[in-house]
Amino acid sequence: MNSLEFSRLTDASILSEFYCGVDTMDDFLHGEFKDYLYLGICKAYAVKLDNQLVAIYTTDSFNVFISDKLKENMREGIKPMPGIALDPSHPYWTMPLIDSIEITYLAVAKEYQHKHIGSVIIEKIVQDLKKAHCTSPLLTVRAYNTIQYTTVPFYEKCGFYPAEAESSTKQTLCMYRIIA
Repeated sequence: MNSLEFSRLTDASILSEFYCGVDTMDDFLHGEFKDYLYLGICKAYAVKLDNQLVAIYTTDSFNVFISDKLKENMREGIKPMPGIALDPSHPYWTMPLIDSIEITYLAVAKEYQHKHIGSVIIEKIVQDLKKAHCTSPLLTVRAYNTIQYTTVPFYEKCGFYPAEAESSTKQTLCMYRIIA
């Protein structure tokens, strides 16, 4: 497989023939996503292979409120946090609001799924944040998680940890990865 090409996405019209196979995501990408681009609500990127659109993703920065209970879950609860954040002297543990970079959308074209394109995108995001000397310690995502379709195992393979218990009443699971 040749190299993937990454570029800013500014025109939603290139998505007209793009389908990831998840109806709600495809409907969003072909509908209101153009408003997100027009309003600049998030940073959107196109991923191409041999000049064909194979994936899109968006990121945004957020101030995330991290409750003491959530910190406890992240430290020792659902799955412990890896690496530097375990250090009790890390300033992260005393901050109620944490700057976070969130992957707001990530979709790989149906015919290109299971070819590691998604994991390459995650690593590109992490490396870009490190190169930009991002001060946020967290990369977050609200992983789609329903009976019909889940992205949780994908994000776990990419080094993300659940920040909450799974719920049958929610369609997403908040997950995080340490980037600092």
